[in-house]
Amino acid sequence: MKAHELKKIVFFSLIAVFASFSSSLCRAEMLLEVDQPSINLGVISKQDLNVGYKEIGDTVNAYALRFTISNPDAWNWTLETRAETPYFSANSGMKPCGDLAWRIDSLDMYNPFTITDAVIQSGNSISTTVDIDLKLSTSWFDTPDRYAIRLVFTLYGEI
Repeated sequence: MKAHELKKIVFFSLIAVFASFSSSLCRAEMLLEVDQPSINLGVISKQDLNVGYKEIGDTVNAYALRFTISNPDAWNWTLETRAETPYFSANSGMKPCGDLAWRIDSLDMYNPFTITDAVIQSGNSISTTVDIDLKLSTSWFDTPDRYAIRLVFTLYGEI
């Protein structure tokens, strides 16, 4: 029997699904909110192909996704992310999920998405904002297509 209880909140990017699970042992609800449920990178330009990537949130205080964690009881929490599938969905093109990478706003190197959970940040503050930048690797060899991928963001709270 575990001495703690895990609380899980999952957010799927590119679809508007938000679920939180509460426990009868909880005094207050821990919440994960996101500023927008999907990201549109738009059309990849000739310049993007020449540079080899397209970024969203490439400067300080600019971001692709903003998460707000409300944690009234100051539990220890961990925010993780992963891609739901190893490849983007497309009509005819094939692009691995690792061609899309994330980082905390302008702080770290980019981390390619995988189908395995990766820790974004941990803490125990009552209210926290986590800004995420995204970077898509591009190539002249990418098949012209409309690509989409679901990203999973999970917040674990330990009582």
